[in-house]
Amino acid sequence: MFEHSVKVPRHYKVAANIFKKVSTEGGSVKTLLYDNKLRHFRTNVLYALITETIKHAADIDKIFETCSLLEKESRLDPWLAKVLTAELLFGKKSLPGKSKPEQTILSYKDQFEKYTVDHQDTLKTEVIRRPRYVRINTNLLTTSDAIRAFQDEGYRFIRCTSGSYDDFLKQIQQLTEYDFTQDYHVKTVFVFSPGTKLHEHELYLENKIILQDKATAMAVHLLAPPPGSVALDMCAAPGMKTTQLAAYMRNQGRIYAVERNEERFKILCDFVEKTGSKCVETLNRDSLDIKRGELEDVEYIILDPSCSGSGMELCVQQLYRGNKIGQIDITPREILETRHECLS
Repeated sequence: MFEHSVKVPRHYKVAANIFKKVSTEGGSVKTLLYDNKLRHFRTNVLYALITETIKHAADIDKIFETCSLLEKESRLDPWLAKVLTAELLFGKKSLPGKSKPEQTILSYKDQFEKYTVDHQDTLKTEVIRRPRYVRINTNLLTTSDAIRAFQDEGYRFIRCTSGSYDDFLKQIQQLTEYDFTQDYHVKTVFVFSPGTKLHEHELYLENKIILQDKATAMAVHLLAPPPGSVALDMCAAPGMKTTQLAAYMRNQGRIYAVERNEERFKILCDFVEKTGSKCVETLNRDSLDIKRGELEDVEYIILDPSCSGSGMELCVQQLYRGNKIGQIDITPREILETRHECLS
């Protein structure tokens, strides 16, 4: 029998609300998690739960349709139901509470699992173990010193193949727990085996290495502003690409880092300072408010909302321009509109 007085654990309700907003209104999961109301939650747990739900949303829809769950359980919130199902089938494999929504989902567990077994060839449930990418913050540490530091700890440095990119992919698939190599494209990025734990590493705590996915690192690599140039990061927080720009430019020149959200702006400023990104000037404003005549010295623009690390398919040809502003005569709003069209 259901215990109607038992409430659904709050983190499931919060995850369902964010999942709904992302699905119906657009936006970034990470941005929504910056809400000050969530400061008491473990945002890393929420992020993992929401992204897992999004990843398997199409499969869950098929499962619900087969079981006619939403028709039979008309009072069950569909967004919460999907979050709970993602937790049950693809997350922790259990539901801890005794609330009615949880018990309702659990009552369909056998049907869910039968469907996943019968359709295991078509469900997108395989776990892809991605390498651990680490960017060396060359504002504070050289790549050669970083190699030596990891070697001193017992890691084995494997030189990146000089062959094709397919050869490189095979190479990183063979990395063992104590191997690492340099990335094929971005030489300030090291590649470790999946699951490598570096959150407590001394170099990480000192901001000498940054745990940054290759997708975001490629943005700066493609823009490639030379030292002494002037760049504008239009959606800068939390500062991964801004500080990578500073390192790429060897802290020579100027970077305008714009962020309109006040809380995210504070995080940006803190990260810029900790990483020794001395050529960065942070601006707490909306990039759409930048008018012709302002920031006239800008030569390069990087614009990446939502973050390339979120897994969106990007139109590289339109997003990252090496063109100088004076040559292309385009406003920030026009750039944002171009990117919107690219993602549509």
